[in-house]
Amino acid sequence: MNVASRRALIGILGAGLVSGLAAAEEVSAQAPTTAQALAAYPQRLADRPLAIGKGLAEGEIDGSYLFGLGGSEVPEVRYGLTDQLELDLLGVRFIVSEDGRYFPGMAIRLQLHDLAYGPIAGDVYPYPYLRPGATVDFRDRLPYHLTAEGHVGYVVSLAGGNYTNGQGAIPAGNIESSELVPMSVDLQWSPLDVVSLQWTGGYVYDLLGSYPLQAVNGSDQTDLYTRVDAVWTPTNRLDVKLFFVANWFDAPIAFVPQVGAGIAYRL
Repeated sequence: MNVASRRALIGILGAGLVSGLAAAEEVSAQAPTTAQALAAYPQRLADRPLAIGKGLAEGEIDGSYLFGLGGSEVPEVRYGLTDQLELDLLGVRFIVSEDGRYFPGMAIRLQLHDLAYGPIAGDVYPYPYLRPGATVDFRDRLPYHLTAEGHVGYVVSLAGGNYTNGQGAIPAGNIESSELVPMSVDLQWSPLDVVSLQWTGGYVYDLLGSYPLQAVNGSDQTDLYTRVDAVWTPTNRLDVKLFFVANWFDAPIAFVPQVGAGIAYRL
């Protein structure tokens, strides 16, 4: 290769390098920063997508009291590894797609545990060391700041050690304290930036505890419920909610009212 050819090749490689660096800078400039992604996150509850977004994190805690039974808490933490993959509290969530003109958005969540706690009348098991499960979520944003959601899941609670009623050690073949199939539909309406309302109707079927199999674990968590939330969203970082739940458990518990509050924060 002569000098002229070498110079031409160096010129071509140099031009390609400069062009590649310029393209990379352009892509980098187009990719939103975490601050920009957070600023663009919708303030209205009903306008939000399934995904929280790459680089954003959210922590949420709901606390409530079931009359005649006791208190409960449900924590939630999620972080957007990408726009489609989220790291949840002891689990992962994959957003298959956001909603479109003719179809709802869909997400799949897999968990090892949810760290939730709630009183169970007649339960003889200690707190589960694992609660593996899967949930499929659907979300469809409609006109006028309305949104419809659907959820269906399967969750198994595994507990070890000793029974809480003094019956001794839990046999290796009887470590399932519950096997639940939760299902629910939600309707969200955000008439204002700072105010949203949500109605939920749900059914939780306990495959192990339901009659006549209640003797398997000494409790029945089958629950038909309806819930109403009032949500205050002063910024797109903060949600504060109050809620009321009407629960109808299988006999002998029957109707149990529930009141609670929750808070969520994003950064």
